[in-house]
Amino acid sequence: MKITFKDVGQGDSILLEWVDVAGVRKVGIIDCKLKGKANPVIRHIDQNKYEQIEFIILSHPHEDHYSGLLQLLEYVERTGKRISRMCHTVGFNGVVRCSLKKGQVVKIKK
Repeated sequence: MKITFKDVGQGDSILLEWVDVAGVRKVGIIDCKLKGKANPVIRHIDQNKYEQIEFIILSHPHEDHYSGLLQLLEYVERTGKRISRMCHTVGFNGVVRCSLKKGQVVKIKK
């Protein structure tokens, strides 16, 4: 597995990349922050020609962790890429919500 921390100044944009047992390249995203007006996560997805994002996790609701998320979602919709799962914390009460399948939500208490 390769872990890349994008330079976004204060905040986070982290990409996890791996190859599954069938040899298919995979990518997951933890947080997505803009750097100025640029979105380093979108640039990385584009340069590496990923068609699917396995997961997007929003660690917590601070702007320095989500400022590029809307732009990323618009990019995914515009390009026809797919997102398999999305997770986020719910406030700061230690609950993580993950959408695994359409309409299915799992709550994980820490």
